[in-house]
Amino acid sequence: RASEKLLTTAFEGYSRSQTLVELLNKAQTVEEYFAAIADAMQSLLPQESYDNFTLTSVKAEGNTLHYSYLVDGPVPTIIDDAKQGMAADFCSNPDFKTSLAQGGHLLFTYGGADGEIFGEIDVSQSDCGAAADI
Repeated sequence: RASEKLLTTAFEGYSRSQTLVELLNKAQTVEEYFAAIADAMQSLLPQESYDNFTLTSVKAEGNTLHYSYLVDGPVPTIIDDAKQGMAADFCSNPDFKTSLAQGGHLLFTYGGADGEIFGEIDVSQSDCGAAADI
């Protein structure tokens, strides 16, 4: 599934115990948890994922965890179709399930070398219900 390929880069080289993740997630605010993830990801960047996608930035912006991708080559059409699959993946993922339920957002932006953003996916708790209906 295309959405699984997009999701993979968020976790490569960043494995943790599910129980530990759930405990930390419950003990921290969404903002603190997202800041910890962004800090941990910095040493892994830039990170090539698949095809022509490179994860270039992970930033915590309040209750939003923002992933920025550079796409080198033709604009992929899967971005338009990936939101439901990504929502299903993130809403069931213990790393993000609680944070989304507490009002967190995951924002994925896709741009070219010229800096122009041509795609954006925002996943929030409201998407989790829609993802469950798939």
